[in-house]
Amino acid sequence: MSDSDASAFGRLLRRHRLKAGLSQEALAERAFLSADAIGLLERGVRRSPYEQTVDALASALKLNRHERDALASAARRPQRNLIRLLLPRPLTPLIGRSSELGIIRRWLAADGVRLATVTGTGGVGKTRLALQLGHDLSETFEDQVAFVDLSALRDPANLPAAIFGCLDRRDDGTPASMAALCTLVGKRRALFVLDNLEQILAAAPAICDFLERCPNASVVATSREALQVRGEHEFALAPLAVQSAVDLFLERGRAVQPDLELDRQDPIVVEVCSRLDCLPLAIELAAARLRWESVRQLSRAVLSPLPSLIYGGRDMPPRQQSLQATIDWSYQLLSDRERAILCICSLFVGGGTLDAIAAVASANGLLAGDIGHLVIGLLQKHLVRPFKADLQLARIEMLEVIREYARSRFDSLDRASVYERAFALYYVELIRQSAKEHSSAAYGSWLDLIAGEYMNICAALRWSVEHDRPLGLGLAVPLTEFWERKGLYADARSWLEALTNPLEETLAQLDARLAWRAATSLALSYQWTSDGRRACAVNRHALAAARALDDPLAIAKSLNNLGNALLDVGEAREARDALEESLAIKERCVNQAGRDNTWSLASTLANLGIALSACGEHQEALRLHERARSLFRAVGDQWGEIGQLNNIADTHRAHGDFREAAVCYAASLGANTEGIRAEIAHSLEGLVVVASIEGKFRQAAMLAGAVKRVRSETQRPPPSSSVDISRACAIARNSLGDPQFEEACEAGAKMALADLIEAARTDLAPEVLDICKVRPTLRV
Repeated sequence: MSDSDASAFGRLLRRHRLKAGLSQEALAERAFLSADAIGLLERGVRRSPYEQTVDALASALKLNRHERDALASAARRPQRNLIRLLLPRPLTPLIGRSSELGIIRRWLAADGVRLATVTGTGGVGKTRLALQLGHDLSETFEDQVAFVDLSALRDPANLPAAIFGCLDRRDDGTPASMAALCTLVGKRRALFVLDNLEQILAAAPAICDFLERCPNASVVATSREALQVRGEHEFALAPLAVQSAVDLFLERGRAVQPDLELDRQDPIVVEVCSRLDCLPLAIELAAARLRWESVRQLSRAVLSPLPSLIYGGRDMPPRQQSLQATIDWSYQLLSDRERAILCICSLFVGGGTLDAIAAVASANGLLAGDIGHLVIGLLQKHLVRPFKADLQLARIEMLEVIREYARSRFDSLDRASVYERAFALYYVELIRQSAKEHSSAAYGSWLDLIAGEYMNICAALRWSVEHDRPLGLGLAVPLTEFWERKGLYADARSWLEALTNPLEETLAQLDARLAWRAATSLALSYQWTSDGRRACAVNRHALAAARALDDPLAIAKSLNNLGNALLDVGEAREARDALEESLAIKERCVNQAGRDNTWSLASTLANLGIALSACGEHQEALRLHERARSLFRAVGDQWGEIGQLNNIADTHRAHGDFREAAVCYAASLGANTEGIRAEIAHSLEGLVVVASIEGKFRQAAMLAGAVKRVRSETQRPPPSSSVDISRACAIARNSLGDPQFEEACEAGAKMALADLIEAARTDLAPEVLDICKVRPTLRV
C-alpha cells in the first residue's frame, strides 16, 4: 500500500469527526479510546487499526452502512501478493476452443461459479484449456492465479502441500495443512487451477471445504471425470471440430515443415484428422511426423495410430509423449472390473446398445448384475460416450483410438474367447428374432435395425469365419434379403464365400436345412455379381440338398433360383422347364398361407414371365407379370411391384411396342418412392433404348450417363438385356459424335437423379400422370 493509501483512513476519520462536530477528546470518550490514539490514526502514524477499533469509531460517529464500509475498506491491512510464482505461458497458440473458453469464463467472472471442472478423455486438451483460462481471467483475479500440477500425486492428503509449493511457501504436510492454507488465503480473491485431479478424487471434499472457508477463492480443476460435489459446474471437453482439427494439424505441421503445401480443404488432411478422432494430442503427435514423411505416408501410418504416434516433445510429461501412454494413464486408474467392461466394449464396432454390452459381459458370469453401474463409471471417465442423453436408450460408442487400445488389451481378459463367442451369438439371435418378427408393416424397421448394427454384424461374421463357420452361416443366411435390398452384392458374396469355402466339404458338415439355405444364398450372391455359371452350379447343389430334405417348397425355391440363373446365361428353354416345375409345385402348395409363400409364388411367376418373353411368348409373359405384380402388391412389397412394371416394359420392348414400354418404365420410376437403385437403373436403361429409337439421342446419352453412375453406386451389374442398351448407345454416339455424346453422358451423371427422372418421364412418357392409370396390355 502506498503512503497516500496508508493515510487515507486518517483523512476519512478526520472528515467524519469534523462533520459530527466532535473534538478528538470527545470522539475518544465515545469510542472508549485515548485521545492520543485518535491523533495517531488521523496523522497516519497508525495506518491499520484493528477491526474492533474501526467498529467502535463507526458507532461513535453514527455512520450509515455505506460510510461504515468505506471506513473499513480504508482501514484494511496491506497484504503481500498471495501468488508469487508466474502462471506458465504455453509456447503455442490454443486453436479451436473460443466457444469453450467463453462459457467457462462467463461462469467464473459473471455467474458466480467458484468450482469449474473441465473433464474429458486423455489427450483432448484439458490442461491447455485450463492454462488459457488462467491467463484470460488474470485481470479478473488481480493477477492472483496459481497453476498446480497434481499429476505426480497419489495421496489426497498431499494436496495442501502441493498448493503451498505453487505459492512458493513451505508446508510440513501435517493434518493441519489445510487449515493453514485456508488461513493464508483467507478472504483474498484468487484462482487456483488444479490440473490432473483424476488420481486423487478423494480430495474433492477437501476442495469444497477450502472454498467454503475462503469465500473469494475459485477453483478450475481438470480431471478425466467430474468431482461430483456440491457447487461443481462440469464442462465435458469434446474433441475438436474437424475444421479446427485441420487448423491445428497445419499449424503444428508448419512448425516442423515450413514449406508445407497444404490447405484447410485438402481431403487427405481432413482424412488424417478424422481417423484420429480430432483428438488434439493425437493430431500434434501426427504432425510431428511431417519432419520425415509426407502427408500421404502419414495417412497410411495413422490407420493404426497407437504404434505410430510416439514422438511427443521432450518438454512434455511422459504420459503425453505417446498416444499409448496417454490412454494407459486412464486405464491404470480403472478397477479390474471396469477394465474388463472397457475391453468388452471394444468388441463393438461403431458402438453397441446397453442390452448388447450386458449380454456379452454376462457370458462369463464374473460381471453379471453390475454391468450397468460399470458402464456408467466408464461414461463418467469419458472412456466411452452415449449417442443419446437418455441412458436407457443410449447406444454406447468409443473414440476409435481408445477402442484400438482396449482391443489390444482384450486378450488379457480371463476367458476372452467366451466373450467373443457371446458377441457373435448375440447378433445371431438378434437377426434370427428380428427376421421372425418382421412383417410387411415393420419391414422398413427391420432394414433399419440391420443397417444400424451392420458393422457389429460384420465383426461377428469375421470372428465366425475363423472360429465357427456354422454359427456364421446362421448369421449370414438371414442377411441375404438385407444385402439384396441394400445393394451390398459384393459384401454378400465375400462373406458367404468365406463361410462356405470349400463348398462341398462345408455343406457336408452342416445340418441339411442350413446346407440348403447356405447354398441358396451363395448362389444368389454369384447371380448378383454376374457370375451366372457359378450361380447355376451352386443352385444345382441347393436343389440336390432340397430333394434330400424332401421339402416341396424348398425344391420349388431351388428350381426357381436355378431357372433365374439359367436366364442370366442365356439358357431360356432350360430355364423355362425349371421355372414351370417350380410354379407347379408352388401352385399345389398355395393353400399354405403366409407372406413368404405368396411372395415366393410371385417371384416364380415373374421369372417365368421373363423366360416366356425370351421364348417369344409375349402375351403369356404379360399375363404372368400382371399376376406377379398383384401378389407383390398384396404382401406390400414395393420392390417386387415396381420390378414387375419394369418386366412388363421389357416385354413390350421385346415385342417392339416402345411407346407402351416407355409408359411402364416411367410408371416404375414414379412408383419407386423408396429410391431402390437397382430398379431405377433398370427403368433408365429401358428408357435409353426408347430415347434412341425415337431419335432423342442427347437424352439417350444423358440417361446412359446416369445409369453408369447408379450401377457403380449399387455394385449391381447390368442385366442380360445390356446388348440392346449398348446398341442404343452406339446409335446415339454415331448420331451425336463422340464429343457431344461424352458431354451429354457426363451431364447426365452429374445431374440430380430426381431431376433427370422427372425430365425423362415428362419427355418420353408424358401420358403417365399416375401409376394407377397404367394398364399394360400387349398391342399386336
